[in-house]
Formats: sequence, structure tokens, C-alpha cells
Amino acid sequence: MQTQARFSLGAKARVKQLSGLDATFLYLETPEMPMHVGALHVFELPAGYKGKFITALRKHMTSRLPVAPVLRRRLWWMPLNLANPAWVDADPDMRQHIVEITLPKGSGVSELEAQVSRLHPVLLDRTRPLWKFHVFEGLGPTLEGRKRVGLYTQLHHAAVDGQAAVALANDSPFGLGGSIFTSDTERGQRVARAMDTGMVFVNSAAVSSPELPFGGVKNSGYGRELSAAGILEFVNRKLILVA
Repeated sequence: MQTQARFSLGAKARVKQLSGLDATFLYLETPEMPMHVGALHVFELPAGYKGKFITALRKHMTSRLPVAPVLRRRLWWMPLNLANPAWVDADPDMRQHIVEITLPKGSGVSELEAQVSRLHPVLLDRTRPLWKFHVFEGLGPTLEGRKRVGLYTQLHHAAVDGQAAVALANDSPFGLGGSIFTSDTERGQRVARAMDTGMVFVNSAAVSSPELPFGGVKNSGYGRELSAAGILEFVNRKLILVA
């Protein structure tokens, strides 16, 4: 059911009507066919990290709001729905848009995937800006004993396109692993190549296997473990250059 936002549009309010394509994402949306872009990330926190990740994330996102207009606008439904809805300015409440979920202590990928599968069919609240971040605490640590946190993000397709979603995903000091869920695997691979993340999984949560190189970028580390890439870290290879 569509809900009319209850507030008065002032003379200086900025209103931008949705295109026919963007509005279609709203009209066709059902719990069986959600129209938000879902992405699952697993972050390895630096050694000695202090404080709560969700507190730091809320602070970071608040600082980025001035340059992220898609995060600070909500829908305005036209009377009797005689035309496509419009975007109007709104101030997101970070306590509502960035929430914490505690998994059983020492949880792994299967527990994380199960929780995400329950969250993905839940539609975004159309009376608020159409995005929400879920922070998962309780994941088991890395082999080196470093703390891990999960982050499942929801961004509505009517509000962001693929490039905007990638920009938001890359606006993080961490980059261990991320996931993209899509019915278009070719497009998923294009998005994965654009993500500044050490490991990207399409239609799967982050996994670790001996044949797959493991490692992150930015504050999530440098270099790779496991697979041939990990073995080469400990091999002296001879170079002969003939000019």
C-alpha cells in the first residue's frame, strides 16, 4: 500500500519527479520481487580496533550526506496518484537507517546468509529515504584473530542506478569482501569489477577456500593468502632481462 507523506512543501522545497522507468520499479515491487539493490559485505577490522563499528559507520555516513543526495530524499505521492511520485528533501534518522543485528557468537557464512535471506524480502519504508544498512556483529574472527563484521545494504532501484550503488559501496576505508545479488550475472560481473574490494562474490556471500586467493584492499590489508597467488608471496622468482 502506498502512503502519502504528511508534510507541507515550502516555497524553497526541491521537488524532482521520478521518470517513468524509476516509477515502474515502485509500481511493480512486491515482497516476492523486491526492487532494492542488495549487497553483502564482510569487513576485517584493523588490529587493535576500538569502539563499535555501527557507531563509526553512522558517523561516517552522516559526514557524507552533503555529497550523497540520493540518501537524503524521500517520496512524495501525487494526489490520487494521477502522476508519478516525486523526490523531496528529507533528513534521514541514522538510528533507523543503520541498524545492528547480533548473530550467535562465532557465526560463519551460513548463519550470515540465513539472516540476509530473511531480510531481503522486507521492503523499504516508503515514508523514509529508500535505503537501509544492517550491521552484523558476532561473526567469528579471521585466522589471524582479527574481528569481522558483516554489512548488508539495501538501496532502492528507483533511487540509485548501478554507478551510484558502486560509488556508495566504494566510499569505505575497508575492502575485504563484498557480494552482489542479481538475476543478471553479466551485469553483476561488471559491477564487481568496478568495486574497490579485494574479493567480490556474485549471488553468494563471501567464502574462503584453499583454491581461492584471500585478501583485501585499503584498510583491510595488502597481498593475498591461499591459492597460487598466496604461494608466490614466499617464492623468489629470477628475472632475466635482455635489452
